[in-house]
Amino acid sequence: MVEAAAELVDGAPATAQSQTFAHPPVLRKTALFTAACSALFAALVLLVPYVAPAWSSPFILVPSFLFCVGSVFWSLLILRSSADTFEVTPEGLRWRSSGKPDVFLPWRDVKHVHPQNVMQRLVVADDEGHRILVEFHLRGFGELRHLILERTPNRSHS
Repeated sequence: MVEAAAELVDGAPATAQSQTFAHPPVLRKTALFTAACSALFAALVLLVPYVAPAWSSPFILVPSFLFCVGSVFWSLLILRSSADTFEVTPEGLRWRSSGKPDVFLPWRDVKHVHPQNVMQRLVVADDEGHRILVEFHLRGFGELRHLILERTPNRSHS
């Protein structure tokens, strides 16, 4: 469930006490499948005026096409974030995200830890505006949440 980090952190080996948390592999597969199906359905919607002219109503085709394109876009966003990892070390919390620079918050700088239940994530932030968004569906989220709350005992927890 939780993998011990055996990689390099800033050019040095990760400590034995660090733990890495990642998304379940099924998330990536589901996002790929949804993007492919939505792209196929978008192409089919574009073919309707040629294949079945009687069904060629803009009140049906335009919302259908926009829904398919929106689904492709949303699936690609999920696919991009499915490679994110979170590493807990004695020094702090690191968020590695594809396409974005790493975010590292030392435990001493963490000022706010609060859940966003609607967005299904835990927000870990400092006073300078840096924040890490820890999503509820991570493998081992319960343990990660416990580690974060354990290492930030006197911070504002909601």
